[in-house]
Amino acid sequence: MVAGKMFENDARKAGYQSVNEYIEDVDYVKEIKNEKEKLISKRDLIDSISRSRVKLFKLIDADVLDKNNLQIQQYIHINNGTPYSESFIVGQGIFFSVYDDGYAFDELRIENKDLIIPTYDYEADDPNKNYGHDPGLRDYREHSCLENILYLIKHKDVEDVGVNLMSCNAPGISFYISQAEVIKLLNPNMYRDIVLIDGDMDFAYSKTVTKDALME
Repeated sequence: MVAGKMFENDARKAGYQSVNEYIEDVDYVKEIKNEKEKLISKRDLIDSISRSRVKLFKLIDADVLDKNNLQIQQYIHINNGTPYSESFIVGQGIFFSVYDDGYAFDELRIENKDLIIPTYDYEADDPNKNYGHDPGLRDYREHSCLENILYLIKHKDVEDVGVNLMSCNAPGISFYISQAEVIKLLNPNMYRDIVLIDGDMDFAYSKTVTKDALME
């Protein structure tokens, strides 16, 4: 079920005409009441994001991406004072999360518009897994990371996989996102203790990150 439609159905079942009123009055009233100002340590931000950059550099060869007309997109989410960086391989019809769980990203390729990523499962009959491509051939390189995620939430099937996680797995598309971040994208006024930052920002030049904004 598309995430936006899911929330509309839940609101209607509960007797609400407005999805926003349903979210505020029913599901998330405790979170709203417990919102607190959270100052995020710049040192922790820099350390966390730096580790993500090093990990990404080790996983993916930039020359391989260039050869296949692919790019890396990222966004940063800060939840309850803890920063995380999420990375995606993007291209025409391709939006694929970068996970370090057996993918041979340094050997990926595009064949007939399909994304092929070998795995390290040497016992498999064919380690070259074909993830296909988005038949709409949207060029995800031409949009920002969060714009792409919002587009997919609204236009693709997003499933609730439990533990506050939602996933989207379709031809050429693969990513996980927390339910709270989905709601934040659909309604920016929700979850003021969650900060979503498009791109890979250099926090070394920022002074403070609060729950509301990055202060330069």
